[in-house]
Amino acid sequence: MLRPLHLRRSWLFVGAANEEDIQASFASNADVCILDFEDFCPPNKRSKARKMLPEILKKWSQLGKVTAVRINPLETEDGKKDLEATIFKNINTILLSKVENKQQVDLFIKEKIKYEKKIKKKYNSIEFIPNIESALGVENLKDILSSNSCVGALIASEDMAFSLGLNDNRENKMLDFVRKKLHLACRAYGKLTIDMPYTWDNLSELINELNHIKKLGIIAKSTIKASHCKVINKHLTPTKEEVIRCKKIVNKFNKALENNKNQIFYNNHYLELPAFYSAKRIIKRHKELGEYEKIKL
Repeated sequence: MLRPLHLRRSWLFVGAANEEDIQASFASNADVCILDFEDFCPPNKRSKARKMLPEILKKWSQLGKVTAVRINPLETEDGKKDLEATIFKNINTILLSKVENKQQVDLFIKEKIKYEKKIKKKYNSIEFIPNIESALGVENLKDILSSNSCVGALIASEDMAFSLGLNDNRENKMLDFVRKKLHLACRAYGKLTIDMPYTWDNLSELINELNHIKKLGIIAKSTIKASHCKVINKHLTPTKEEVIRCKKIVNKFNKALENNKNQIFYNNHYLELPAFYSAKRIIKRHKELGEYEKIKL
């Protein structure tokens, strides 16, 4: 059973020609493994990497991971070759790099369908996730995310920082603004927000960032380091303490609703129905993650 989209917490970028990255991905706790043909694969190694792709995807699939590939823009020769090599029986998701407009989305979908038909893969069975890596991409989020084929979006960090003229992307307020804007747009169109890749090697800083995005309502985080996936999964899974608190809120609301009241007083705070629905959502997510892990084992 493929891990449902809303239960994919950790998204690991793996250099398509990097043997060390590939081996680390096999032993990782990543919910999703992304074979990257763009930034993490030198142009002179892409041809060899495309030949390695089928076996890597097969191994990830056998390990119960969601299989994904990030390809170069289709305006480039590499992008066309990447897409043709990627449409394979064990592929679940394709990430398209540097998406800035609806025309790129339309071209990708057209070409993807063509290759799906070629290998007799079910129509639109391969998920599409655009990578938003520039200021123009952010400005055109409405057009990009309105596509029915798009299931989510991933925000970049390094390329976005360059696009915005930033010299330092570490804990940068402008990048955080872009993160929030992407999440707002994704929620508006019912898509999954995948937070920008964590590219540092500082666990306490990563945890702080995870706590921050969790408060924003973001439930998925990307990284370039395999060992980060276990940390991401832990912090983007509701804790037992959170579930206990939510169950108390739900119980108090149920009693209030029986008495035709839509408000409760809990922990020195007046709560209304949205808090009730949020509590139920957290309980459900905790249960679903637990049940999925049992199925996977």
